Amino acid sequence: MVIMLTTLFLASVIGQAQFNLVVPIKVSETQQLQLGEIANQANTSCKVNVEHRVGDACISSEWATGTLQISAASGESVKVELIPASYADFKFSPLLANGTNAGRYVIDNGLLTIPIGGELTIINPSAIGQHNVSYMIEINYE
Repeated sequence: MVIMLTTLFLASVIGQAQFNLVVPIKVSETQQLQLGEIANQANTSCKVNVEHRVGDACISSEWATGTLQISAASGESVKVELIPASYADFKFSPLLANGTNAGRYVIDNGLLTIPIGGELTIINPSAIGQHNVSYMIEINYE
C-alpha cells in the first residue's frame, strides 16, 4: 500500500489602506480678466498683472485683473496651477501675482481670493473684434 502525503501551506496577512478626508475644493471666477484693447500686429504682446499693464501690443484702454475665489478646508495648503493656451493666431499665458503660472497658498477661514493676470502674445494678425481665450485652472491639496 502506497500512502501519499500532501502538505498545503496557507498564509494570510491583513493589509492596510490610508486615506485623508478633506473638504472638497470649490473654485469660481468672480471677475474675468480684462486685457483691454490690443494692437492686431504680429509678434507683439500685452501683459497684465496686479500692478500694471505693459507691452508693445497694449493700447491705452481700461483693463483689470481677474479674480479666483477658492473654498477649501481652513489651514490647508493648496497648489494652484494655471495652464497656458495656444491658438492659431495668438497664445495666452495666465499668471498669478508671483509672476508665474503656479503657486502654493494657505486657505484662511475657508476662503482664498487670488488675482489673475496674464500675457497675450499675437502670433499673426486675426479678425478685428472681441476675442475670448479659455485656460485651465488646476487646484489640489498639498
